Amino acid sequence: NKNTKPVNFNDYLKSFDKEPGKVFTLDNYLTQLKAMMKHDISANFNNSIEDVAKNISAKLFIIVNETDMLINPTEAINLAKLTDAQLLILDNNSSDLTYEKIKTEFPSVDIRKLNDNYGCVTGRNIGIVELIKMGVKYIYISDNDIVFKDSLFFEKLKDFIISYPQIDGCCPVVKWPSDKMIQTVGAKVLNFGRIKYLNNIIENNDINILPGCAQFIKTDTFKKYGLYDNDLTPISIEDLEWGLRVTKNGAKFKYNTETEVIHLHNIGKKATEEAMTYIIV
Repeated sequence: NKNTKPVNFNDYLKSFDKEPGKVFTLDNYLTQLKAMMKHDISANFNNSIEDVAKNISAKLFIIVNETDMLINPTEAINLAKLTDAQLLILDNNSSDLTYEKIKTEFPSVDIRKLNDNYGCVTGRNIGIVELIKMGVKYIYISDNDIVFKDSLFFEKLKDFIISYPQIDGCCPVVKWPSDKMIQTVGAKVLNFGRIKYLNNIIENNDINILPGCAQFIKTDTFKKYGLYDNDLTPISIEDLEWGLRVTKNGAKFKYNTETEVIHLHNIGKKATEEAMTYIIV
């Protein structure tokens, strides 16, 4: 393995001899992979990425990890070329000359070579900073296992946030794939700092924490209150911490009952509760 030196191989081998993860279980990994396999935007266009590009009118800003171990970024890069989208490629300190190859083949592409593999949260923060530089007004943050079919999805979120000028962000109703029951519409902070995830619609749709899988946020919110904590791992802990921090300083959020997404997720309730306990402690 080019990323593991021979002297460290025994430690690397021992790292596999441990209890299965309580959050990222094998079932969860399988569900994530199935969800990603369904995300083929060319399926309704005769499997032609060229036809997809012809039907896109929105401005795109595409961020990919060139050394992604799960999703080949080639099609996303091709789509960026076909739509004249701004493209940012992150290279997580690869040792296989990836950076040099891309700079040679695509000299005009913005590629950032990082000095370490900082992971998902830092990649998200880098994207937010770039979008702030571009002057966009809203940022939609989504997990890769989120599905929505409403062609007016983003318009509805934007109209909703405009109709409530006092709020800083909103979210759709998140449903389970099996029975279409509500998985979450965000979370509230109760007495004594307890966090309660909401899975039903109530008259008062104010929330303290947006669901990590689907968030529509004003860019000014990040400028005013800051980004996600790079030191936290991406198991909803960084979203919890950010929500708690920004609402404590005055940010306001709501959920929008006129929009919904399906979350192809397979994470246990117990693991989620443990994550919430961890962040509160």
